[in-house]
Order: sequence, then structure tokens, then C-alpha cells
Amino acid sequence: MNFLACIIILVTVYTETKALAKHDMEKELRALSNDVDHLKKAGKGQAEVIKQLQNIVEIQAARMSMLSEILQNQRQVKLQARERERTYNNKPAIQNHVEERGDLTRKYRLLSPVPTQSIPEETIAFYAYMSADMNGIGSHHTLGFDVVKTNEGNGFHGNTGVFNPPKSGLYVFSWTLRVVKGAHHSVELVVNHDVVGSTYHIENYSFDQGGATVVIFCNKGDDIYLRTGANYNVGPITSEERGRSSFAGWKL
Repeated sequence: MNFLACIIILVTVYTETKALAKHDMEKELRALSNDVDHLKKAGKGQAEVIKQLQNIVEIQAARMSMLSEILQNQRQVKLQARERERTYNNKPAIQNHVEERGDLTRKYRLLSPVPTQSIPEETIAFYAYMSADMNGIGSHHTLGFDVVKTNEGNGFHGNTGVFNPPKSGLYVFSWTLRVVKGAHHSVELVVNHDVVGSTYHIENYSFDQGGATVVIFCNKGDDIYLRTGANYNVGPITSEERGRSSFAGWKL
């Protein structure tokens, strides 16, 4: 009986030990499964984080590219500004001076001589006006403009009021006349014997000043001048500081 009891006890212990070992293994397997699930979830989270970081890197790269372009443009602007400053500093037009007198510092600007800009030799232009009123004017009276301010090409003759083009070409002629109360005059622009433009000036109250502009082809040596018309010539043609009677022309 004792031997049989021992056998039973051993079988019982083995069975319980096996059951306990199985339980422990199942517990470890569940723990390992939980660890795997946890790692899977962590991996998904890390993948999402990596994706977000990649987006941030792309955005930063685009910003860096924009900043690089802006810096390049700023460098170009600075270089252009320095070049303009260098060009300006090389001009002798204006010089800055600082004069020290004891504890007094006075800044002042002096204009240095500026070379006179030369006019191209082919330029043809004139401008002249009457120095005083013109009285006793009849029909077809050529108007003289004795104060000659511009005469490039030397084609205008102030005393006679006649312009002779040094070269053939297309010319612009402009004139302005001033009349006083009670005066009225018709004025014609003449090329040789042909009237190519005209104006009429009349004033009933105080002063009137007006004119016209004509564009026309002229040959070298033509006689071009202003004259009064055949009719409607009463009173003086006025020229003073408040308003000049003038004649101008230039070659296009």
C-alpha cells in the first residue's frame, strides 16, 4: 500500500507540475503577444512621426530656397547701388566740404564747375522774341524777332525774322503773339510765297496771347517767316515781361 500511495502521489505531483508549467507558458505567451502588439502600435506611431518630419523637412527646404533667392536678389541690388554710388562719386558736379573752426563744425556745399554739354553738330533749332511792342503794322508786314536766344545751325535772322533751313527735312514751327485791348491781327506762316499756317488775335477787354504749331517739309535755303495777313490789322503787337511775342522752329 505504501508503494502504491507513493506512485499516486508522484503522478499527482507530475500532473500538477505539468499544469502549472503549461499555465506559466501560456502566461508568457500572452505577455509576448501583448509586447508584439505594443511594438506594432509603437511602429505605426513612429511611422506617422517620420512622415510628419519628412513634411517639415520639405517645407523647410522650400523656405531655404526662397531665402536663398531673396539673398541673391539683395546682393544684386547692393551691387547695383554701389555701382551707382561709384558713378555718382566720380562726377564733379557737387562736392561736400567740412570746415573746422574751433569747436564749430560747419557743413556747406559748393558747386564745382560742370563741363558744358555739347550740342550735336547736326542740331538745327532757333528761338527768338520781340524786345518791344511793334506798332504801325500794315498788311503783309514781315514780323521781326530781334532777341535771338537760340540759333543752332545759324539759319535764323533776327532783324528780318526770316529762317533759311541749312538742310532739307521735316521742320516744326511754333509762334505766340500778344495783343492789347482794342487790337486785332491776322498772322500767317509763309514758306517762300505759300501760306502754310495762320492765326487770328483779338482782344476786347485786356490782353490776349495765343499761337499755333505747324509741321512741314522744307528745302534747304527756303524763306520761312511770319507776316500779317491782308486784312484785320489794327493796333500794336505787344511783347513784354508778362508775355512775349515769339517765334521758334527746329528740325526733326
